[in-house]
Amino acid sequence: MQGTDREYKFKFTRLAFIDEQIASGSFPSAGSIAKKLECSSRTIQRDIEYMRNFLNAPIEWDAVHRGYYYTEKNFHIKALPINEGEIFALTLAQPLLAQYKNTPIEKSLRGIFEKIEKSLPDNVHFDSLFSSGKVTFISDSLPVISEEVFETVFKALKEHVQLKFCYRPLQKSTYMERLIEPYHAVCQKGSWYIIGKDVMPPKENTTVHPSGDIRIFSLSRIKYPECTGKKFEIPCDFTPDRY
Repeated sequence: MQGTDREYKFKFTRLAFIDEQIASGSFPSAGSIAKKLECSSRTIQRDIEYMRNFLNAPIEWDAVHRGYYYTEKNFHIKALPINEGEIFALTLAQPLLAQYKNTPIEKSLRGIFEKIEKSLPDNVHFDSLFSSGKVTFISDSLPVISEEVFETVFKALKEHVQLKFCYRPLQKSTYMERLIEPYHAVCQKGSWYIIGKDVMPPKENTTVHPSGDIRIFSLSRIKYPECTGKKFEIPCDFTPDRY
């Protein structure tokens, strides 16, 4: 069953991509699409036949351009088939987004779900107890994380470069400059943290934590983040479970 679900998701991801390529007017061939999706041309040809037969896609082959096109210029697949269980998950996920309020993730997730909802057929209706107003989701009060902090921290994490920022320790009102090598990000109940090696030079490191320690920093208490550009390697024996 799991294999079938995976194949189902992969197939409709391909259909969405094929639709986008054909609608662009670039006259893609099965071969060019297959190359981009890293699958066989025969798979793409089967997908195109499926779109013609079951999604009523007006796809034709252009012998001059040697590629596919829509005979109706404004055509696009309004909605990919979606089963009842997936609609249920969609109605359940919307109120759960409240758990990510005040983080940059909230905006992105809401945008994704809005796109999914707009792509559904007009006649789709799902009567769910979770979307009826009879169930209330109460999320924990979460600290605000600025978009600048979130994006810069994850950029440093992705590029393996040192991260410089000002940090306010818990139960203190003043900020101090920190320099770390970010190793791993953690989200616990909606609160985000970055685990990294403290590499602040000894003379500037006035905290009780000596330079070289692996420490955990809360993103909500970080400001003025900056990627230094200095590369580093994460130790082979590092495991986030220890922290």
